Amino acid sequence: QPGPWEYHSAVLTSQTPEEICANIIREKLLEHLPQEVPYNVQQKTAVWEEGPGGELVIQQKLLVPKESYVGIPAQAAGRN
Repeated sequence: QPGPWEYHSAVLTSQTPEEICANIIREKLLEHLPQEVPYNVQQKTAVWEEGPGGELVIQQKLLVPKESYVGIPAQAAGRN
């Protein structure tokens, strides 16, 4: 017999909006960067605020373990 539901039926996820955003950004990193880089990238949310027009402004810092990786995310962004 299954136990009681952990969350109310109206709850879609237990993740915070910040976690959802970080996962989406990580997904895009996996799609656009060389294989070895995304697994070594750490994400830090620098800005999470409402903009003047009501839009959500998000800035993340990407921390990489090797100096040689520093330019790779910027180069990939320029190709897209």
